Amino acid sequence: MDLVKIDGNVYNVCVLSIEETFNVLDSENSGRSIAAGGRMIREIIGTFVGHKVTFRRRGSNLVTYDNLFAKLMRPQESHSVEIVHNQTTIKYNAYVSTGVRKVERVEGSKVLWGELEVEFVPMEAYLKP
Repeated sequence: MDLVKIDGNVYNVCVLSIEETFNVLDSENSGRSIAAGGRMIREIIGTFVGHKVTFRRRGSNLVTYDNLFAKLMRPQESHSVEIVHNQTTIKYNAYVSTGVRKVERVEGSKVLWGELEVEFVPMEAYLKP
C-alpha cells in the first residue's frame, strides 16, 4: 500500500511521519442558547479529516524531492490526495497553504534539503450528519 498519493502520483521519497487530524465543525448558526441553562445548540456541518505529512528525500534522489516541493508550492485550488487511514486509505481534495523545509547542507553545487512538512487541509467534509 502506498502511504501517500498526490494527484494520482506516488513520489519516490521517504514518508517519515503522517499525523491524521479530524475536526467536527459547526455552522455559524451554532451556539449557546439563553434558554435552558445555556444549552449548546449545534448545526453540524460534518467531520473534516486532514493530514500533516513529513517527507524526506530518498538517498541522493534530489530531482524527485525537488519535483515534489515544486508540485506542492504551485498556487492551485486543491490537490487530490490519497493517504493511509486506519488499515486502508482515504481519498479527498485538499489544499496546501504552507510547506516548510530547511537546508541540511551544501555539497559543491548541490543543495541538500532536509525534511519537508506539509499540511493537507480538506476542502469538504468526509462525514456528514
